[in-house]
Amino acid sequence: VFGERQQPTSVIPRFIKKILDGETLTVHVDANGIPVTRSFIYGADVADATLRVLTDGKIRQKYGFPGSLETRIDDLATRIGAICGKDAKIEYKYPSDVRPGVDARYSVGGTNMMDDLGWSPCNSVDEQLRTTVRWYIDHPEWFR
Repeated sequence: VFGERQQPTSVIPRFIKKILDGETLTVHVDANGIPVTRSFIYGADVADATLRVLTDGKIRQKYGFPGSLETRIDDLATRIGAICGKDAKIEYKYPSDVRPGVDARYSVGGTNMMDDLGWSPCNSVDEQLRTTVRWYIDHPEWFR
């Protein structure tokens, strides 16, 4: 989940801060050197999906909220850098000491959200990411 007011230790706010400060970002890679992939969903989409489940969902049914953005982490850093008007300095690292067996991909399926409830995340992920980055740029106190 990403969006405004997210904890500064989460990946998107952390990348924003490091890019603004000209610091190098560490991007984890798998054992083959391929950057990990993650799925992201905007906070307002989570709220919308939750409301849909509460109003239209079936009791005891599990629902996954699929993200509107599935991307390699280095591509995410590059996108954030472009929004900030700066290059993202990226260092690739296999986290064998920190996270043995790092997962190459995190993603959530949501076919029942789409098929059963007719819900899908907003298609304006670029605008959501721009809104998020701009919010952090306008609120540097959030990083303290």
